[in-house]
Amino acid sequence: MYSSVFFLILIPLVTQASWFGFGHKKTEPPKTTTTTPSVLAALVTTTSPSTNAPFGWNSKTTIQSSLTPVTERCGTVMYEHNPNNYYCGAFSNKRRNGLGIRTFGDGATYLGEYHLDGVTGVGYWLEKNSNRYLGDIVSKQKVGNGYYMWTNGDSYMGSWYANKMHGEGVLWSKNAKEVYIGSFVNGIKSGHGHTPVLVVSDPDILQEVFIKSFSKFHSRRESPFASHQAKDTNLFNAVGLRWKRQRFVLNPTFSSLKLKQMSPLIHRSIETLMEKMADQCARGESFDIYAYFKRFTMDTIWSCGFGLDTDMQNNVNDPYLANSEKMFSPNKMVGIIFILTILIKELTKVWRSIFQAFGIIRYWLRHYIPVTKRFIDESPSTWIKKQANEMIEKRKDIGHTRRTDLLQLMLESMSEQDFIKDGLASSEKSDDTGVEAPLVRKITKHETSANILLFMLAGYETTSTALSYVTYVLATHPEEQRKLQEHIDAHFNPETEHAMPTYETVSEMDYLDMFIRETLRMYPIAPSAISRQSTDDFHIKDFGAVPAGTLIVVDIYNLHYNPDLWGPLNTHEFHPERFATKRHPMGWLPFGAGPRNCVGMRFALLEMKMLLVRLLKTYTLIDCGEKTRKPFQELTEMAVIAPKEAIVQLQCRDQHLD
Repeated sequence: MYSSVFFLILIPLVTQASWFGFGHKKTEPPKTTTTTPSVLAALVTTTSPSTNAPFGWNSKTTIQSSLTPVTERCGTVMYEHNPNNYYCGAFSNKRRNGLGIRTFGDGATYLGEYHLDGVTGVGYWLEKNSNRYLGDIVSKQKVGNGYYMWTNGDSYMGSWYANKMHGEGVLWSKNAKEVYIGSFVNGIKSGHGHTPVLVVSDPDILQEVFIKSFSKFHSRRESPFASHQAKDTNLFNAVGLRWKRQRFVLNPTFSSLKLKQMSPLIHRSIETLMEKMADQCARGESFDIYAYFKRFTMDTIWSCGFGLDTDMQNNVNDPYLANSEKMFSPNKMVGIIFILTILIKELTKVWRSIFQAFGIIRYWLRHYIPVTKRFIDESPSTWIKKQANEMIEKRKDIGHTRRTDLLQLMLESMSEQDFIKDGLASSEKSDDTGVEAPLVRKITKHETSANILLFMLAGYETTSTALSYVTYVLATHPEEQRKLQEHIDAHFNPETEHAMPTYETVSEMDYLDMFIRETLRMYPIAPSAISRQSTDDFHIKDFGAVPAGTLIVVDIYNLHYNPDLWGPLNTHEFHPERFATKRHPMGWLPFGAGPRNCVGMRFALLEMKMLLVRLLKTYTLIDCGEKTRKPFQELTEMAVIAPKEAIVQLQCRDQHLD
């Protein structure tokens, strides 16, 4: 819509540039009136040009009244002077018809389309109170789509009717402290679809929601594809006491002791990856390192989490890898169900049943009509859960093992029941999160297989995407890469490049930690997952009441790029040192915050650090120009915000130094 506004206004200005004298020396007013466009070369003089108004024109622009008013109002472009009103533009049949500019006696100004003397079409309206509007206008009223900006800095972009916000839109409040995305009725917020949404970038409000008042904001919005009450609900979708029970069981997996024990398994996966990097370096060509990161992270999570040894780093057709990639591929059915659930929340069960019915039909056809397997693929989630159930049975048959992976912890806490009645043991809390301990500390088989799927997907896509952003930053910031390499060299003997970085050593590498955190500040991976839904009415100081059921969404880009939180250095520039200064605890949220933050955060950071140490001890990442930069300028957003590829070239550090 906005492109059409500028197209309609800009084309006449370009083709008849003498309208405002753009690119021309100002001429003297003509002595006689004429219907040719050149008469307008002197009609407008601009004083105190403003960068806030289009084309450098503002409310102080005046139309020279020294010209003789036109008496015959018929022609391509004419000038009219009435008491307290000035008009410059097109006429037809003695009426303003077409493009024009007009100032009114009350100080308002309009630049845009006219129809039969009326302000109708698309245009720019500077009101008498200096508020500005750019968009659709019907009979001098805002009707349609438009952008409005108040003098105090507030702004709105969306639908209008009868001069009021009406329909879908985005409202930015003063100082960008709050942003509302959703529906309006006669200027009043009415929610997102049928769900009220509050988009927040104020760290103090976020701290209240995510930490201080967590008891009222412990849930996420219900998934369109899985009910909170389903027997296979995982940690991400679970709510209330069910979430507390699962979190309490899974937390010990990512303790310092368990991460230390997992380090050799991570290193084994890194060694396999480094063999691939050596081959790519020997070729001396650019390549997509993102694809290798995906195989590496998948290999690591299956090994560390579930004790499964795969060959996916050597076999690009590995079924575990193939089905995981399908889970993140665009799916029209998933997209349609998701949109329908947002717009018509009351029919969520219907949309979910339709989605599940398609899965049942697919399974039935493949199972009873084998020939359909040629053109109907098995659901990737169904395939992964099937493998998970097989792993569970095999591990149960083996009995107790010394492995301390995620699967073993879940098996030790697994109940034979399909459902567990949840309650609280009020005298005990988890050491890691302060979450009140559940009365029942068990997890069902269905929940176990669901969480295997969850951790496999989360550990695969998010970590590999984060590594792709890190390599992009390294390649495009050679000085920062050199500084990080020197930091790594200070902690390791450069002559022993194959030495495994220990858990303790990696934990002490402060600049490496700041480098990764700065990358995730500038390139958050999954902001859509960082949300909460209120279970009770709640009052936010200096804002107002938040009704029960409101979805709280974090405006993570505004938060991560806020100069008040991350200054004085330019927030759009890469400076890892900014993390050496203590910041607001809610200013950095790539993994969420509070008791319900990402349970695997420490594992993901350890995995990334160990890989980067090994990679940068040996190689320097080279920028390949447009091939490196273009994918990061055309990001795709599904479950995560990711590039399609990460093209770099490797160069041995010894060779690079020579």
